[in-house]
Amino acid sequence: MRFWVIAVLVLSIVPCVAAPMPALVPGNSAWTLDVRSAVLWSMDSRELPSRRYWYLIISIENRTGRDVDLVPQADLATDTFQVQPAGIGVSASVFDLIKARHQYLYPFLQPWPVGPDRIMPGPDHARDYVLVWPQMDTKVGQVSVFIGGLSNEMAVIDHPLARDQDGTPIKVYLRKTLKLDFVISPDSRHPIMPVEEAWVMR
Repeated sequence: MRFWVIAVLVLSIVPCVAAPMPALVPGNSAWTLDVRSAVLWSMDSRELPSRRYWYLIISIENRTGRDVDLVPQADLATDTFQVQPAGIGVSASVFDLIKARHQYLYPFLQPWPVGPDRIMPGPDHARDYVLVWPQMDTKVGQVSVFIGGLSNEMAVIDHPLARDQDGTPIKVYLRKTLKLDFVISPDSRHPIMPVEEAWVMR
């Protein structure tokens, strides 16, 4: 009981900070890549270290009229409070199997980059990327995929608790991020469509 009383008191004194939203009308210098999101897939193979993987294929086109740098960041968050960055624990052999599986629809499929990737404007320079995660907790029922680096729009807010040595709130930098929500069954063998898609600041 004492724990819950303390928790309530702590929560009551922590200021609530409303998260900023992406701009409805971006400024002249802001850009966002055009994204066509695909379904979430699973793949099993006895030849692979984890035997089971989840992956998402996205197609990205630059319609800004100028070269832009994709600075990649992608996380998968589960309703069991796990967060997995894309590509961690994923070998090249996993990508090879996925590429072979989708070679007719995505003949130029690329792995999600680990560093900045310059994308030139126009449909001729569109990219198809695959984001891969090893098998997640078998109790997972919902996941959210957060894909960052698709826009240069940012927001700066004060951290609600952290302070520097002068007592000034530490700045937190948020990026415009694509959020895809899925309801899944960990043993599913069928592609899964997102139930919600939105741009958020994260």
